[in-house]
Order: sequence, then C-alpha cells, then structure tokens
Amino acid sequence: MQDTNRILNCLRGGPMTTIEMACTLHLTMNRIQSILNELVTQRSIYARRWVTDASDNQIPLWELEDADSIA
Repeated sequence: MQDTNRILNCLRGGPMTTIEMACTLHLTMNRIQSILNELVTQRSIYARRWVTDASDNQIPLWELEDADSIA
C-alpha cells in the first residue's frame, strides 16, 4: 500500500511514464507495473496519451482519473 500511495502522489504532479516513476521512486519496473495494473483495475488511473521513444515504441503516459477523488 505504501508504494501505491507513492505512485499516486507522483501522479498528482502530472502525467508520467512507467520509467519516470521507477526512476523517481527507485522501484523496479515490475513493481511499478504491478501497482499500475491494480490502479487501472480500480479505475484510479488511465493512459489517455502515449509518447514515442527513440525506437518508435509507444509508451503510456499515466495520469490520475480524478485527482480530487483520490485521497
């Protein structure tokens, strides 16, 4: 739960990629992705936009569904 709250706090600052969250929070990509999957299931976050990396891979830009409703 602590890592979940850390991710939600990160996203309160604005949209982020999984890689950005992993670097900021010093968590593994697998840990971040596992928590993101839970948050998507709970409809707390979504990725409406995507960014493209140097290899033309599409990377989701995660953001809070409704910042006011997430305490």
